Amino acid sequence: MKRFASHYIFWQTVIRLHYVEVDNNYLLKGVFPLDKELSSTAFYNGVIVVLPASSGMDERSLFESLVSIQKTMPGATVPELLARLPQLEKACLGESVALFLLKGITLPAAELCADYRSSNGYIQRL
Repeated sequence: MKRFASHYIFWQTVIRLHYVEVDNNYLLKGVFPLDKELSSTAFYNGVIVVLPASSGMDERSLFESLVSIQKTMPGATVPELLARLPQLEKACLGESVALFLLKGITLPAAELCADYRSSNGYIQRL
């Protein structure tokens, strides 16, 4: 069992102060409120994005999709950009998921980053 917590989780919508629980094969067990400190929970600064593994997203494709959407929606916040992902489907309980951490980005940010050449500094697969 693995737990990943963050100030914000994006699971179809933005959820504040929750954690994602997956088994060792990254099957989604649930998204739960972070109302107390739990052992064996990794806490990350940023936004954790929960996508079905079947979406085929990796760090680069997620970054490129978000930048492409951002070009058509200047001034949109990060949650607004995430909500427009074409591959966005809510991962269901028991389904294999891919977890991504958007780091170095504030939630209401209108810019993903200053350097669009690489996603390595801003998106990390967990």
